[in-house]
Amino acid sequence: MTEVSRSTQHTLLMSGVSFRYGKVKALDEITARFHSNAVAVLGPNGAGKSTLLRLLMSAARPDAGSFAVAGWHSDDRAGVSVFRQRLGVMPQGMRLFGGYTCREFLRYVAWLREVPSAQVEHAATRALEVVDLVDRADERVKRLSGGMRQRLGLAQAIVNNPRLLVLDEPTVGLDPGQRADFRRYLARVKDECLVVLATHLVDDAAAVSDEVLVLDEGSTRFVGSMRDFVGHPAGEAGFSSADVETAYLTLVRPSQ
Repeated sequence: MTEVSRSTQHTLLMSGVSFRYGKVKALDEITARFHSNAVAVLGPNGAGKSTLLRLLMSAARPDAGSFAVAGWHSDDRAGVSVFRQRLGVMPQGMRLFGGYTCREFLRYVAWLREVPSAQVEHAATRALEVVDLVDRADERVKRLSGGMRQRLGLAQAIVNNPRLLVLDEPTVGLDPGQRADFRRYLARVKDECLVVLATHLVDDAAAVSDEVLVLDEGSTRFVGSMRDFVGHPAGEAGFSSADVETAYLTLVRPSQ
């Protein structure tokens, strides 16, 4: 693939994408083509995962190459403001305003993302429903448990009904039960938008993603379907985290 054409809503295409921080090459000619709604970007710390997300979110531009994601092309600078209105982001360690109630916080995020004023209340309520926080709508964010805050983080990411939902290590710091709950809530929205999940936790990728990009030291180690990654079709319960971990460790040895 030498050139990226414009993508459909649930497509991610990359052609020779490279990016440097000074003399350090964070991404080295990443080329990939995905057509599912859920893509996991796997790799150890420093692999280039967060850098790739910054590019996909239009927060930075590639030094070389181009990409198309959720209907937007990286060369289309005139269309970037419209693209950002339909972008949902949950960054690592995101800051939530503790003095707001959950509903107030979601109204604020909806306003930032230019949701029409007549739709803001419905958008906030819908996002609360998806993550089962309706009964906490009028509770101060600072009073929420860690797991509930992560759920609110997902709610703010989907409050504008995004075409692209970007999640950077969203379950780090949660206990196993909270992580399972979070993945269940994420499964409710992944058919409505393109989800790109960056993580080093293989059970998150196994539970959520249909396709995989493995990065290490800024280079591609694997691109393809989860089935091809683990080497067999999914079982009745889907792909096991053990299968995904085994496949991952044949390509990458995470840094200690």
